[in-house]
Amino acid sequence: ESHELISKHSPKAILEASLQGTLQTSQSKLLNATPTQVQGYTALDYEMGGSHGYARGRLVLVGERVFDVFILGAEDYNQVDAESFITSFQLVEFPARKK
Repeated sequence: ESHELISKHSPKAILEASLQGTLQTSQSKLLNATPTQVQGYTALDYEMGGSHGYARGRLVLVGERVFDVFILGAEDYNQVDAESFITSFQLVEFPARKK
């Protein structure tokens, strides 16, 4: 079922929908969104802010999964540390699960 949903939409559209869901749930306003790639996978860097604070993150679409790595805090966060944290996200291969 989720495979059909994923296959009907572009990777960009899937990430944008995921980001919109995050914005609605957190009641935040999108400040910036920039398409990028992580290890060859479609990704989206974003910044958002609202009454609950400020967030900067990266969404990465891998197959049927969307990974979201982000920082949340005050608007005057340490940008170097945030960039280091967000860019540290790496995909690794794990052995196949036994059924």
